[in-house]
Amino acid sequence: MNNSVLSAFLISCIVLSGCAETTKKAVHETTGDNADKFIQHGWDFPLGRSRAKIIEGLGNPVAVKAERAKPNINIMDPAVEIADEIYELTYDGLVVVLYRAAEEKKELLQQLTITSSKYKMKWDLHVGCTKHDVRTALGGPSEEQVDSYTYSRNQANGESSVQFSFEKDIVTRIDWSFSFE
Repeated sequence: MNNSVLSAFLISCIVLSGCAETTKKAVHETTGDNADKFIQHGWDFPLGRSRAKIIEGLGNPVAVKAERAKPNINIMDPAVEIADEIYELTYDGLVVVLYRAAEEKKELLQQLTITSSKYKMKWDLHVGCTKHDVRTALGGPSEEQVDSYTYSRNQANGESSVQFSFEKDIVTRIDWSFSFE
């Protein structure tokens, strides 16, 4: 009798653990997709990919800072330096950093920092939501600290990430970082 009860118990544990694992994977796959989408374009307000488009969508910034990036060497003519620039557009509760690649005449979004709840995000994430809200919407983070979650993705052109900073389990800051090669 004891062997039959033990056998039934072990079979139940094996079956249930398989179901739990399947459910966990399904949730991770879905939320992993959300995390990827959020990293690439999680904001839900007009934000262009150039200074002109950003200003068109958000209005004039409170402050603009421009600095020369580390000079690049022109492959075609090593004596000529290419002067790339970094622009920081500051709004109330929002900072946008763009990298202007002079040779390509292209501006690339490098960083985005949000510290105000007036900037809406997808999946109803925003400054002021809870740590639980973030995990429910995006799944488990790539890196978890007591006061932050970081979601990272490696892509062909570099690594991109978004970090949520918390105080008492409430989001106080959201930072995107886009690296490119």
